[in-house]
Amino acid sequence: MRKIDLSRRVMLGDFVIFGCGLCLSAVVAPAAVAQAAAKKMSQSAARYQAQPKGDRSCGNCTNFVAESKTCKLVEGSISPEGWCNLWSKKS
Repeated sequence: MRKIDLSRRVMLGDFVIFGCGLCLSAVVAPAAVAQAAAKKMSQSAARYQAQPKGDRSCGNCTNFVAESKTCKLVEGSISPEGWCNLWSKKS
Protein backbone atom coordinates (compact mmCIF):
# COMPACT_ATOMS: atom_id res chain seq x y z
CA MET A 1 0.00 0.00 0.00
CA ARG A 2 1.27 3.46 -0.94
CA LYS A 3 1.60 6.10 1.76
CA ILE A 4 0.06 9.49 0.94
CA ASP A 5 2.22 12.47 1.90
CA LEU A 6 0.06 15.22 3.39
CA SER A 7 2.88 17.45 4.60
CA ARG A 8 2.45 21.18 4.61
CA ARG A 9 5.09 21.54 1.86
CA VAL A 10 3.28 19.13 -0.48
CA MET A 11 -0.11 20.71 0.21
CA LEU A 12 1.27 24.21 -0.40
CA GLY A 13 2.91 23.09 -3.64
CA ASP A 14 -0.36 21.56 -4.85
CA PHE A 15 -2.20 24.75 -3.93
CA VAL A 16 0.28 26.88 -5.91
CA ILE A 17 -0.02 24.62 -8.95
CA PHE A 18 -3.82 24.74 -8.74
CA GLY A 19 -3.77 28.56 -8.41
CA CYS A 20 -1.49 28.91 -11.42
CA GLY A 21 -3.86 26.72 -13.41
CA LEU A 22 -6.78 28.97 -12.49
CA CYS A 23 -4.83 32.09 -13.47
CA LEU A 24 -3.82 30.56 -16.79
CA SER A 25 -7.41 29.62 -17.60
CA ALA A 26 -8.52 33.18 -16.76
CA VAL A 27 -6.04 34.49 -19.35
CA VAL A 28 -6.56 31.89 -22.08
CA ALA A 29 -10.38 31.57 -21.94
CA PRO A 30 -11.20 35.23 -22.73
CA ALA A 31 -8.74 35.13 -25.64
CA ALA A 32 -10.51 32.06 -27.05
CA VAL A 33 -13.89 33.74 -26.65
CA ALA A 34 -12.64 36.89 -28.38
CA GLN A 35 -11.24 34.83 -31.25
CA ALA A 36 -14.53 32.97 -31.67
CA ALA A 37 -16.43 36.27 -31.56
CA ALA A 38 -14.20 37.69 -34.30
CA LYS A 39 -15.53 35.06 -36.71
CA LYS A 40 -18.92 36.13 -38.01
CA MET A 41 -21.72 33.75 -38.95
CA SER A 42 -22.86 33.54 -42.57
CA GLN A 43 -26.19 35.13 -43.46
CA SER A 44 -27.66 31.76 -44.37
CA ALA A 45 -26.56 30.18 -41.07
CA ALA A 46 -28.20 33.07 -39.17
CA ARG A 47 -31.27 32.74 -41.42
CA TYR A 48 -30.96 36.41 -42.38
CA GLN A 49 -33.80 37.86 -44.43
CA ALA A 50 -34.06 41.34 -45.97
CA GLN A 51 -37.49 42.02 -44.44
CA PRO A 52 -38.39 42.40 -40.75
CA LYS A 53 -40.18 39.80 -38.65
CA GLY A 54 -43.04 41.74 -37.11
CA ASP A 55 -41.61 44.60 -35.09
CA ARG A 56 -38.19 42.92 -35.02
CA SER A 57 -35.68 44.37 -37.45
CA CYS A 58 -31.94 44.83 -37.61
CA GLY A 59 -32.41 48.56 -37.07
CA ASN A 60 -33.59 47.91 -33.50
CA CYS A 61 -31.12 45.09 -32.74
CA THR A 62 -28.15 45.48 -30.36
CA ASN A 63 -25.83 43.83 -32.90
CA PHE A 64 -26.57 46.20 -35.81
CA VAL A 65 -23.93 48.85 -36.64
CA ALA A 66 -25.87 51.61 -38.40
CA GLU A 67 -22.84 53.61 -39.64
CA SER A 68 -21.52 50.73 -41.73
CA LYS A 69 -24.80 48.81 -42.21
CA THR A 70 -23.15 45.69 -40.80
CA CYS A 71 -23.78 43.31 -37.94
CA LYS A 72 -21.42 42.37 -35.11
CA LEU A 73 -22.38 38.69 -35.54
CA VAL A 74 -23.38 38.20 -39.20
CA GLU A 75 -21.21 38.61 -42.32
CA GLY A 76 -21.88 41.01 -45.16
CA SER A 77 -24.03 44.04 -45.74
CA ILE A 78 -27.13 44.15 -43.51
CA SER A 79 -30.32 46.09 -44.15
CA PRO A 80 -31.83 48.00 -41.20
CA GLU A 81 -35.15 46.46 -42.28
CA GLY A 82 -33.70 42.92 -42.21
CA TRP A 83 -33.96 40.28 -39.49
CA CYS A 84 -32.18 37.06 -38.40
CA ASN A 85 -32.29 34.44 -35.64
CA LEU A 86 -29.65 36.35 -33.65
CA TRP A 87 -31.88 39.40 -33.20
CA SER A 88 -31.71 40.95 -29.73
CA LYS A 89 -33.74 44.00 -28.72
CA LYS A 90 -31.74 47.19 -28.37
CA SER A 91 -32.11 48.58 -24.88
